[in-house]
Amino acid sequence: GRTPRPQDAQVGRKPKAKAPLPPAETKYADVSSAADSVESTAFIMEQKENMIDKDIELSVVLPGDIIKSTTVHGSKPMMDLLIFLCAQYHLNPSSYTIDLLSAEQNHIKFKPNTPIGMLEVEKVILKPKMLDKKKPTP
Repeated sequence: GRTPRPQDAQVGRKPKAKAPLPPAETKYADVSSAADSVESTAFIMEQKENMIDKDIELSVVLPGDIIKSTTVHGSKPMMDLLIFLCAQYHLNPSSYTIDLLSAEQNHIKFKPNTPIGMLEVEKVILKPKMLDKKKPTP
């Protein structure tokens, strides 16, 4: 067999540690990678960065044509906006979808992780998902 040499015992102190973080540190790695992706998105969209950094006033159209106004931070992703609005008005986020309208009343397409500050949104329409159309209730 081979006998362990004393200098092998101090692995933690070797000056040249080639290995990246051990898998046990993934929690930390995940946090940093999430922050990196947010920052790189903000960097790419630098021209609209000022929109992400401030509160946005929105008109919210609730089912039954009830119009409310709310303020959200520009960095809030669209999927969070849906949950945020549903929580405010006691609705179930899984039963609703969001439509966005610009000041010109055009529909705005968006991805769930798009920060609302990057979109030229003036009005948010909370629409019930039409689940009951598929199968008639007995």
